[in-house]
Amino acid sequence: LGDSINIHIEPEALIFNKNNWSIPASNLLIYSKDNLDFEDFNFTRNGQELSFEKNIPGFTDENIAVLFQNFRLSTLTGLLNPEETIAGGELNGRLVVENPFGAIGLMGELQIDSLKAVGVPLGNLNLEATAKSLGNYIVELSLKDGGIDLNLNGGFIANETSGEFDLKLDLLKADMSKIAALSQDQILDATGYLKGTLNASGSTSDPVYSGEFQFIETSFIPAQLSTKYLLSDETIRADNDGIYFDQFTIRDIDNNTFKINGSVATTDFTNPGFDLNLSAENFMVINSTDQENDLFYGRGTIDADVSIEGDLNLPIVVAKLNVKENTDLTFIIPESQLDLVERNGVVLFVNKNNPDDILTSGIEETTTAFSGYDIQALLTADPNAKFKVIIDPKTGDNLLISGSANLQMDINPNGRITLSGEYEISEGHYEMSLYNLISKKFIIDKGSRITWNGDPMDATMDIRAIYRVETSSTELMNSQLSGSNQETKSQYKRRLPFLVYLNVKGELLKPEISFALDMPENERGELGGSVYSQVLQINEQEDELNKQVFSLLVLNRFFPSTGSDGSNGGAEGIARNSASQVLSSQMNALSSKLFGDSGFQVGFDIDSYQDYQSGSSQNRTDLNINAQQSLFNDRLVVQVGSQVDLEGSSQNSEQANSILANISFEYMLTEDGRWRIKAFRKNQFESIIDGQLVVTGAGLIFNREFNQFFELWRPPVQDPDKTNPIDELKENQVRKEEDEN
Repeated sequence: LGDSINIHIEPEALIFNKNNWSIPASNLLIYSKDNLDFEDFNFTRNGQELSFEKNIPGFTDENIAVLFQNFRLSTLTGLLNPEETIAGGELNGRLVVENPFGAIGLMGELQIDSLKAVGVPLGNLNLEATAKSLGNYIVELSLKDGGIDLNLNGGFIANETSGEFDLKLDLLKADMSKIAALSQDQILDATGYLKGTLNASGSTSDPVYSGEFQFIETSFIPAQLSTKYLLSDETIRADNDGIYFDQFTIRDIDNNTFKINGSVATTDFTNPGFDLNLSAENFMVINSTDQENDLFYGRGTIDADVSIEGDLNLPIVVAKLNVKENTDLTFIIPESQLDLVERNGVVLFVNKNNPDDILTSGIEETTTAFSGYDIQALLTADPNAKFKVIIDPKTGDNLLISGSANLQMDINPNGRITLSGEYEISEGHYEMSLYNLISKKFIIDKGSRITWNGDPMDATMDIRAIYRVETSSTELMNSQLSGSNQETKSQYKRRLPFLVYLNVKGELLKPEISFALDMPENERGELGGSVYSQVLQINEQEDELNKQVFSLLVLNRFFPSTGSDGSNGGAEGIARNSASQVLSSQMNALSSKLFGDSGFQVGFDIDSYQDYQSGSSQNRTDLNINAQQSLFNDRLVVQVGSQVDLEGSSQNSEQANSILANISFEYMLTEDGRWRIKAFRKNQFESIIDGQLVVTGAGLIFNREFNQFFELWRPPVQDPDKTNPIDELKENQVRKEEDEN
């Protein structure tokens, strides 16, 4: 045999694709010029067998055969992707390479039972390739019994330079459900089937093919769009010159159409040419929820008239797109993520003696003939089309707008993008929240607009958003009410509507934000127009305006200012109210710890306010103390309380010094507390009344909890076995003490 290479595999611990396999100890592979020989070269594992032999019987020429017996196809495909099974099934038969060192011919008989691709069952595959004469082969392939029914028949003539063939593919049926399964969840709920034929002939260096495929009563749902599309008897043709669409029509669930007409030239597969026209009328392109897509969802319908020409290197697109009135889309701005854009300090090793060394040579930069796009698009939108942008999913900040658009967008081959036209808002709002403490909704004024004059990032904005709030004008008119009587002051406590304007003007990247206050036109004459006049004066004072806007947005009230009467307002008044609430809660918590569940309760309430009874402002701080005791097995509740002046003084000294300013008796007539009687005397301060107000009275109380109205009159159901949990705790405590004694 002359010079040869001998290969022997040690049988001990032979591992193939992470599994142990067996091979005879006498195995040997011998290779020399124009010769390949095998001795006991067969692998086995758990009933699987893969063997290599030379010159098996039944063939006239020299041959090399690969024999399979109960061989799992995933054993081979697992080498390509260990994490996922690309193809599976049980392989039996033989694959024979005839005349391996000359005009190669491929023959064999192979059967794959339960063929699977990416986990999808496809049926049983049979391949039979026989020799009609020397170098002339007949091929028969079929795939059946798994939702796909196809046959491939024809002949192949082999020679040393190339091969000639004449093949016909008959796709009798391919269920769309199988195609959807192969799409890895990108296509859902597919129905119908695909059929067609493909004829191929010529030589391997110059093939000739033609065929057509037809969709029969087909429907499917793209997962990202979540809207069903229908294809009824639509055909695609193909040959050496291109792929052809003859009014290829896709329908949505409302029977609106999207049509494709034209061809894609495939004379050069690396640079196909386009001659296509796309048209749509009220076509639904998306109808999804946030469950299908977490970045954009909703309903979107369009009219379209698009032409695509040129080739893959430079597509030329002319489009007219109109967003229809029943569009309601939501876009979510994702949280920014850190991307690695560069690595400083990375050491590059270069072998100057051998620049082509694969260990140190750099990666060659590949170039492409792609030279960009040439796109001219006219974009319009119906005034009733709604677009919602969720700026922050955590806080719920969002922008909702609808309006009319008339925009011209051009993309030149050099990558330059121009945008001209305007978007006029007819309706919308901006909803914002601050750390989940406050939530405000600004209504965008009709007629607000964004105008582009070329650069997409160089737009001019003229947007006005309005926040409506109803509040008292007392704090706003503090200085004007100095010296007024109490009746006049009380009139200004009435809540009036006010408008807070947020104006956004200037350039898109450098917006100019300003505020303004206003009142509805029909409310400007309230209280003689004095409140509206004060609003106009504040608009002329930027510092005061910003302070009042902030107070209205956060506190829903005007910011009090120091009046000419010497009264203190502003931050002091707000701080006093907040401090009173904090002190009251802390004192109540302390009393709960001291008295526990003894039945005696003490409550505290600190009230800090400004008193105008004397005709001038006076700071008042009152401490209200309430004590409560339950008697006779909690059937009688006695509550007494009084008010202590901590700052300022009461106008009625007798009532102010009363020890029992407030007293009440409440007795449960029934054990369940449904019927009760109550008698009380209450002493309270009213800011709009000169002096203290004493209220005395008695009443009969009916108390009942119910879920449905008819339960209101149903008598209570007594459970004789039910015990009071408090009594159980007391009994357990008594037993524990007895056990300890």
